[in-house]
Amino acid sequence: MPFYIYIAVYLFIGIILSFFGKAAREINNEIKDLKHPDIDRLIDEGHIYAPHKYFLFEFTMRMFLLILWPFLYTILLIDFINESRGTEDDKILEECRYEREAGLFFSSMGGAGEITCRECGYHQHLVSFIHSFPIDKWNQSGYQCQRCGLFHEIENAHQYKGKLKCYCGGSLSRDKVLFCPVYKSKNLKYEMEYVT
Repeated sequence: MPFYIYIAVYLFIGIILSFFGKAAREINNEIKDLKHPDIDRLIDEGHIYAPHKYFLFEFTMRMFLLILWPFLYTILLIDFINESRGTEDDKILEECRYEREAGLFFSSMGGAGEITCRECGYHQHLVSFIHSFPIDKWNQSGYQCQRCGLFHEIENAHQYKGKLKCYCGGSLSRDKVLFCPVYKSKNLKYEMEYVT
């Protein structure tokens, strides 16, 4: 079969894909966004493009797709496979989203700062974790009593083999979700002041 037939088939497939299919929908969405910008983009950019620039953009994108469609659709196929399978990054993001929805943990905070209850306004300076070099010489870790909610700062906590106890007799923990000692709410925010 002559070579020009292969080129004709290749270009025909490129033409079909540049007007129909996922990549064509993406091009159409971009053109629509350019022709009908939202108010935020108008404020940021401060201008609307001339009509011939829309045509030039559309022409360039369709020609790009016409010529390079095998590469673009290979990338789209790889993205589709990764989305359906779920990548490692997606799993990590899902874990972070769960922790954010569950509340603050000492493990997700660092250094020292101020914790504030968004419900009642209670705030307290606390230490999440600070240390010297080397770390085993001196460190200070934050803990919370699971009964009364009182925050504790304990130096060299790794030296205590048994369970740490609060003044009220409750157990201290770094692994549980933090809560407001007054309102018992988990809706807290943490502002770090310094880290070591």
